[in-house]
Amino acid sequence: MLGDIIAGWLIYLILRMGRTEGRMGMDKGRAIKYASLWLLNPMVAAISTRGSSESLLAVMVLGLLWAVLKRRMWLAGGLLGLSVHFKIYPFIYGASIMWYLDDSRSWVGWKKRDFTPFDWIDRFMNPARKVLVGSSFITFMVLNGWMYSL
Repeated sequence: MLGDIIAGWLIYLILRMGRTEGRMGMDKGRAIKYASLWLLNPMVAAISTRGSSESLLAVMVLGLLWAVLKRRMWLAGGLLGLSVHFKIYPFIYGASIMWYLDDSRSWVGWKKRDFTPFDWIDRFMNPARKVLVGSSFITFMVLNGWMYSL
């Protein structure tokens, strides 16, 4: 149940994000209504009360989304590695996050005749993507090694 409360709080934070900086973001009342859809959902409550760990995974995935939106790549990579270690399906969010972290400036002046696969990889892997991939890989491998040693 605690995981569901934290997930609802993270939903609220993500929906409100940017409002104080003048960027897009929901007003307080609307964000509370949307977070309440999670908090007051009887299906969520039924799953949590039966001992399922899905609420913990929801907290990890929502924390990952919050960290990416705040550009805290080390934290985002750690949460991605932890959540993939916990259950495999959050791996698919990594592809969406990689595309979200696009740095369009790295493609300015790109000419087709200059294209080599190494150039493409070098331009695709901007610093934020490198940190995300590296930290998620390290977290995942450390957890795998630790669990294997047990």
